[in-house]
Amino acid sequence: MLQDVKNYIDFLKREYGFSVSIHGCDRRDNPIINALTPYNIHRNGYCLAVTADIVRHGDCVAFQDEIRALCKKNVFYTVCPYGVGQFVVPIVYAERFLGFLCVSGYVGKREKLLENGKGHLTEKVPEEDAVCLLLRPLAAMLAVLFTENPREETEESGLYRHILSVIHANIGNKLTVEDIACACHCSSSTVSHTFRKKSGTTVNRYILKLRMEKAERLLLNTDLSVTEIAYRSGFSDANYFVYQFGKQKGMPPLRFRKKEQKD
Repeated sequence: MLQDVKNYIDFLKREYGFSVSIHGCDRRDNPIINALTPYNIHRNGYCLAVTADIVRHGDCVAFQDEIRALCKKNVFYTVCPYGVGQFVVPIVYAERFLGFLCVSGYVGKREKLLENGKGHLTEKVPEEDAVCLLLRPLAAMLAVLFTENPREETEESGLYRHILSVIHANIGNKLTVEDIACACHCSSSTVSHTFRKKSGTTVNRYILKLRMEKAERLLLNTDLSVTEIAYRSGFSDANYFVYQFGKQKGMPPLRFRKKEQKD
């Protein structure tokens, strides 16, 4: 069902232009929530530009806490502190609130919009009935996933979850295995062993994968320079970023941007 969820989110974007993100889910409930981490952000160019600033990112996180407090059972429309309109769809199972979906990227309040990247927002807001019809099945699928796959909590699985949270919270910053070990109060070898056992890959490869995904989103959704994208994605050396991007995509970042925009 996890792949069905991903496919459905992609289908909503492709067929209806709905940019869907998943928020507020308790990681202790289900291990597969980590597989949905890439969907935990608003992926339009405006929001990416806003959250690149650490202070504004903090405002966005605080606003998500406000939304969580307002969530009950009904879908509702709200506007964030930076002028982005979004529909909120609660994820509820047996009267228990598990999290919420956002369908975002709409012009909410013009007076609150920042100049940087606001051209990426959509003027036309969809009908609430359409959002309900298309998003409630997704919320139901997620509710089942979050409740019918309970985690057997062990010291090792708890550490793995902590490692993941440290990585995702600091992906835009300089981050080493030693830094993660310090944050998790254990040795570097324990971090490396636990992560590889649980994920099937190394910490550094996983970090590189996340940074490349973030860089690709910034390339496609903003007009930032390659150097700025490299730094915002956590690369301390822009040349190294260009090398890694070319190695994975078969072409330099700017050529990739032009190709995708043309297509």
